[in-house]
Amino acid sequence: MSTVTAAVQPAAGSVSEQEIQQFWRDGAVCLRGVFDDGWLDRLRPAADRVVAGRGTAGRMEFTAEGKGGRFVSDLFLWREEPDIRAFILQSPAAAVAGQLLRSNKINFLFDHLLVKEPGTSSPTKWHQDLPHWPILGNQVLTIWVALDPVTMQTGAVEYVKGSHRWNERYRPVLPDTPEGRLLANADLPECPPIHKEREKYEILGWELQPGDCVAFHSLTIHGAGGNQSATVRRRGLALSLCERLASCPARILINSKRGVFCRAGFIPPGCLKAQNCVTPHSPLLPARGCAECRRWRKSARPGRTNR
Repeated sequence: MSTVTAAVQPAAGSVSEQEIQQFWRDGAVCLRGVFDDGWLDRLRPAADRVVAGRGTAGRMEFTAEGKGGRFVSDLFLWREEPDIRAFILQSPAAAVAGQLLRSNKINFLFDHLLVKEPGTSSPTKWHQDLPHWPILGNQVLTIWVALDPVTMQTGAVEYVKGSHRWNERYRPVLPDTPEGRLLANADLPECPPIHKEREKYEILGWELQPGDCVAFHSLTIHGAGGNQSATVRRRGLALSLCERLASCPARILINSKRGVFCRAGFIPPGCLKAQNCVTPHSPLLPARGCAECRRWRKSARPGRTNR
């Protein structure tokens, strides 16, 4: 199965060779001032609409029961939010990914909004990204864009330096829901308890201003604390992207008994057309999935449509 890709041109404020080497050596690199106020003025209202609304089929609530604040995430927002779609297609994100991966052709996997409201005690558990996804390859990264000032107090993400080079894949960290249990890979070992033995590792972390971002490899172990601020929100938009060969649709992982989570969304167990759900797609937009999967997602969330 073929894919359609497009060349990406270096953006203003191109990534330096030193930053590229740091990304591959450490598994994460902080890039300052990549996204200007014009993008932030569009993304912040979009994020607020998502949090206030019903969300997509990918909405997850991580707020600890009986605790204050709110930790919410949502996926595949490009379908519903024109400003996020425009950001994916027109911002420097794809060019940054292309420079870091040393590729002139980049595919977009999905977007992921993560919001921790003031007073949220819920942490982001230590994990790798790649085992959550039906993706193969080494050329996969995430760009985490700060929409608010981010400090250690508000829940800055931290990264275990060099963990993408451990040649290990750890069990996904998923909510205890039917979908989460379907997608969990019990064959993989659990991620080490980084929070209990921080002294064993070199931990990277950066405080960010709006428009800064951190680019990190999809096998880099990362996590974050809660938002201890009483007034400052922590909104971040993550874009996951890959070099075209890292995500060849012919190599998508299909398990008809468990269902799969892919660029098309959650494919239900037993879908007869699962092999065709990741279809030839545009350079930066995910495939929509087969008609059967779209009907399943629509029935799973009454009143919603798939664009």
